[in-house]
Amino acid sequence: MPISRNKPSPPPTNLPLLTPPPPPLSSLTFTTPTRRLVTPHDLTLFQASPTYTLLFSFVTDLSNSVLNLPNSSPIPTPPIITQFLDILSHVESTVSEFPPEDAGGSRFGNKSFQRFYDAIWERAGGGMPE
Repeated sequence: MPISRNKPSPPPTNLPLLTPPPPPLSSLTFTTPTRRLVTPHDLTLFQASPTYTLLFSFVTDLSNSVLNLPNSSPIPTPPIITQFLDILSHVESTVSEFPPEDAGGSRFGNKSFQRFYDAIWERAGGGMPE
């Protein structure tokens, strides 16, 4: 029997998670972010990296978790998502403090973006949610 084009296909059941379990915190090291994706070659290297795979898997899992659900569906919000949304809210309020200037070039060369980035870095040390 053909599937109607007017109705969404039924959601798949029990899609496997693609995101691997997180490593132990003791194995993680943190460094100051630097701009590394400058050339097409840099992008190619990133797209072949474990970090890219992890990020892509995470976004795919998020997408799969709401597949074929209407926007009005009640979805439980885990604490980590609430914390992440709090961080994004802080970043969004900071964005409004630094409107872009007409720099005529890359967004990274925009002085307003540099001030925004410095403010995010400064606020992450104290006022951001943990």
